[in-house]
Amino acid sequence: NAERLSEDADLILDGTDNFEARFLINDVAVKLGVPWVYGAVIGAEGVVMPILPRETPCLRCVWEEAPPPGTTATCDTAGVLGPVVHMVAGLQALEAMKLLGGMRDAVTRKMISIDAWSGRFRALNMQPAYDRGQCPCCKGGQYEFLSGERASNTISLCGRDAVQVLPPPGTSVNLTALADRLRSARATMKGRLLRFTADACEVTLFPDGRAIIKGTNDVTVARGVYAKYVGA
Repeated sequence: NAERLSEDADLILDGTDNFEARFLINDVAVKLGVPWVYGAVIGAEGVVMPILPRETPCLRCVWEEAPPPGTTATCDTAGVLGPVVHMVAGLQALEAMKLLGGMRDAVTRKMISIDAWSGRFRALNMQPAYDRGQCPCCKGGQYEFLSGERASNTISLCGRDAVQVLPPPGTSVNLTALADRLRSARATMKGRLLRFTADACEVTLFPDGRAIIKGTNDVTVARGVYAKYVGA
């Protein structure tokens, strides 16, 4: 579906909020040769990086793997500062105008990092990550998220008003650290399990990243809750 929807696109702009969706966009863009502009905001920090397939580093050149669930803040655990969202969106729009206006040489070929509290903008040269030639996507031609090989799975549990979320194999979660970040969601440790309540759902999380999300049979809702509060 993602490939079919993007095959006639001149440009893809990232408006997503999790690594799995972004890695999927990256696979599609690299495979089809479509430029895309990555953008993200957490707290008072933001990043923007235009990606020109086979010219500049792709997302998996920079992050070959998504951070393990629970190890990074999400917009729901750390919030986002409104002005930073506008900064990131504005920079993404600027790079889009360059690409759509035929000014490819003017496209920023670095990752722009914003720290709003300190007023610091940095341009980070990520080209060495591409030049190393070790990226499984743009160098190895492996589109693992597009093929579904690396995608998380969800299973609706019959008669239990619950959905089980199964992350990719090899995932592990630091439940203690995540519990500390989710105190507002009444997170509690029960032996080797973490339980918390969010968005009218009760979440039970296991050390391997598996989760049972009770209170919905909708797999889309369950995946949304998982992405918002656990991450990845």
